[in-house]
Amino acid sequence: PEAGPALLEEAARAAGWAGDPDRAAGWIADALAQSGDASPADRARLLERLGRYRFDGRDLNAAVDATEQALALLPDGPPAASRARLLAALATGRMLLGDFGGALPVAERAVKEAQQAGAVAEHAHGLATLGIVLAQRGKFDAGIAALRTSFSLARRTGNVEDIVRAAANHVYLLYTAGRFSEALDVAK
Repeated sequence: PEAGPALLEEAARAAGWAGDPDRAAGWIADALAQSGDASPADRARLLERLGRYRFDGRDLNAAVDATEQALALLPDGPPAASRARLLAALATGRMLLGDFGGALPVAERAVKEAQQAGAVAEHAHGLATLGIVLAQRGKFDAGIAALRTSFSLARRTGNVEDIVRAAANHVYLLYTAGRFSEALDVAK
C-alpha cells in the first residue's frame, strides 16, 4: 500500500533529523504530490519543509523556489508567523546566493511581519539575516545591532537553531571586521 501524505511528512522529518536532507526532500515531494486536495496553508507548510530540506542539502536555488511557491499560497492578510517564517527563509536563501539587493527588502518584511504577529522565533531569524545583509551593504553598525537583538530574541525562544544562527552570524561579522576579541566574547 502507498504511504499517505501524513506518513511521508513524518518520514521526511525523521530523515531530516537523521541528517539525510535529500531523502527528506524526496519524501516531502511525494507528500506534496499526494496533497492535491489539501488546503493552501497545508500545501504551503509542505513546501516550506521542502525548501528547508533543499537548503540543508545545499540546493539553494531549489530551496528559494520552494519557499517562493509556499509564499504564493498564503493569502495577504493580518500578520502571521507562518508568512514571517517563509519570508525569513527566503531572505536567507537569497542572501546565501549572493543576492543581497533581493534579500534586503524580504528580510525587512520578515522582521516587520514577525514583530506585528508577535512571532519571536521568526523575528530572530529575520534579524539574523538582516544583520548580515545590512553589513554587506555598508551598514555594519546597523547589522551588528540587528544581530545582537536577534541573539537576545533567539535566547528567549530557547530554539537552538535560532541561537546558533544569530551567534554564528554575529561572530562572522565581527571576525571579518577584524574585531577578534569581540568575536571571541560573542562565541563564548
